[in-house]
Amino acid sequence: MGIAKWRTNMHLNTPERIDFLRRAGNVKRFHTVQTVGGTPTVGAHSWGVAVLLDEIWQDCTKTLLQAALYHDVAEAILGDVPATAKWDYPTFANAIAEAEAEIEKKMGFTFMLTTEQKARLKMCDMLELVLYSFEQIKMGNHNFAVVFENGVKYLYKNFEDSSDFRHIKTILDSKLLRLDGIEFFRG
Repeated sequence: MGIAKWRTNMHLNTPERIDFLRRAGNVKRFHTVQTVGGTPTVGAHSWGVAVLLDEIWQDCTKTLLQAALYHDVAEAILGDVPATAKWDYPTFANAIAEAEAEIEKKMGFTFMLTTEQKARLKMCDMLELVLYSFEQIKMGNHNFAVVFENGVKYLYKNFEDSSDFRHIKTILDSKLLRLDGIEFFRG
């Protein structure tokens, strides 16, 4: 479906909307880093984020789980932009954020989350990336060492002072932050 058709046919429960959402789930992640064992998708990632939220905070709301499932839906149009590109080019990051917000609004994915829920969603979004990177490294793919380290640093830098971070830290600590002679940042 082209952009023009997408803009006019995203009404709730239309076949075009369902097709678009399924396509969003099939967007490939990590196109700038070689993976081992297949290329992960936005759908697998979003499911992983939702599972982490539900397992770590069993009182999480349906709205928070929906936000997790749909948090990367705009990537069906924009692609999966690496976080490092956003970090290195703030002007680009702002433009992408505006485009994502516009797409999410048109799709009806503007979830009303508390500050705490937004933080939990972001922590699990990044934790899922860290866990995937850990699995890649364990399979011998050292291309993910920098992704792993950047993810861990991001979590500590942005959330270490949050009382909710203790749950994330427990999971991080369970993954030996030393793999095959590679030293990783530890908080």
